[in-house]
Amino acid sequence: MFGENRPNCETFIFDFCGDLYGETISVGLVSYLRGEETFHGLDDLITQMDADCIRADNILKSL
Repeated sequence: MFGENRPNCETFIFDFCGDLYGETISVGLVSYLRGEETFHGLDDLITQMDADCIRADNILKSL
């Protein structure tokens, strides 16, 4: 979205407040939310991230 073209993985941890920088964590893939998209601006990105969080939360609650 912001000019970097290197592979990365970003995660969001629901209901967590803390600092994990420098820590090692394990991430498990549970479901596929959507494909890669290009957004016209930060507001569009934030709107999509909010929708992704709602969908991911629903998927996790159904497990």
